[in-house]
Amino acid sequence: LADSQALLPDQEKILGLKETDFNKAQDALINVKKEQKREFATIQKVRALDLQISQNKALLKTAGSECRKIETQVLKKTQQRQKAEASQKAASKELSKTDKYLSSNARDAVLVTELTGINEQIKNLQMSMTHILAVDSQAAELRKIFATDTARHKKQMAVCYKFEEKHDAGKKVVLQTGRAIAKLLGDRLLPDYRTEHDGLLREMAYLRKIASLEEEREKLEDGKSCPLCGALHHPFAQGNVPQTDEIEERINKLFSLIQKAEKLENDLKECESKEKAAGLALAAAEKQLVQALHRKNESRANVLRSEKDLQAALQKFVELKDKILTNLEPFGIKEIQDTGLDSVSKLLGTRQKNWQDHQKKKTEVEKDLSELTAKIKSHDAILTALDESLREKQALLKVHQKDLEILEQDRKKLYGRKNPDKEE
Repeated sequence: LADSQALLPDQEKILGLKETDFNKAQDALINVKKEQKREFATIQKVRALDLQISQNKALLKTAGSECRKIETQVLKKTQQRQKAEASQKAASKELSKTDKYLSSNARDAVLVTELTGINEQIKNLQMSMTHILAVDSQAAELRKIFATDTARHKKQMAVCYKFEEKHDAGKKVVLQTGRAIAKLLGDRLLPDYRTEHDGLLREMAYLRKIASLEEEREKLEDGKSCPLCGALHHPFAQGNVPQTDEIEERINKLFSLIQKAEKLENDLKECESKEKAAGLALAAAEKQLVQALHRKNESRANVLRSEKDLQAALQKFVELKDKILTNLEPFGIKEIQDTGLDSVSKLLGTRQKNWQDHQKKKTEVEKDLSELTAKIKSHDAILTALDESLREKQALLKVHQKDLEILEQDRKKLYGRKNPDKEE
């Protein structure tokens, strides 16, 4: 206790000091609390400013993002417009090129409606040419036949001439033989000479008989019948007996004449037979000559008819060709080859297709140009709207930046760069 009491003054002194310190601390605490209260109010203001700054930065960031977004859209639309404009220029150039082709080949426009008719005319011309070739080939064949028939007719004429000469020679020989017979026989006929010859032979026999019947002849008397012949007149009985040599001479002459006449008659028959055969051969040859002449004339008529048909076909071909050339002249075709008609059809078909392709291309290009023009106008309208919106956003961005600068200046003046959370 004594020790405790001895320590009491020190303790009281220490207590007084601590009380003083407590009072100071209390005063300090009050001051701190006041300061904290002031500081808290400042912090509240700073935090309010920081919130405004934060919000303004967010607005500024949003406005900047929106501006960049619009700028990106503007850039994209500008590029799209430039691309559309380049396409428009290319399309305009292509349209100009197409219009130039259509203008320089305006005559090909009618091919769209007239090519079918022209091709039909070309087809008719080809058929006409084919017909000409057929007729010409037929005419050439008919000319060959005519030449053959003419040669046959000429040959048959020569044959007829030979047969005629032979027949005339035969007739001449017959005539000469007939004249020789007539000259030999005189006014009498060969049978008369044969009869006379036979009579003389009988007379010769009678004379020889009579000569052997000399005794019986002496007994004959006129008015009494002969015992041999019964005749009442007996010339030999009166010494009028002919001499056998004279009769025999006459018989020999007659025999010689008859022999010559018979030979001539045989010769005449042979000549007449030959003349008849020659006549028949001549008649047959003349018949063949008539037939050959008929064939020749028929061949000539066929040749003339075929040549007439050929001339008609050529005339028709010329008329068709002239008509086609008149129709082709507007297309710059002034001459066509007779063997190149297909190439003309092909050329015109190609020109028609080119014209139609260019017409189609013009329509497509004009449509593209119209769409590109509309697209460019749309891009221009969008760009105008974007520009206006960008200006508005940029103006708002400036306002936010200015507001932010003011808030940051106020905050700096109020609290500097201190962190209210740390300071608190």
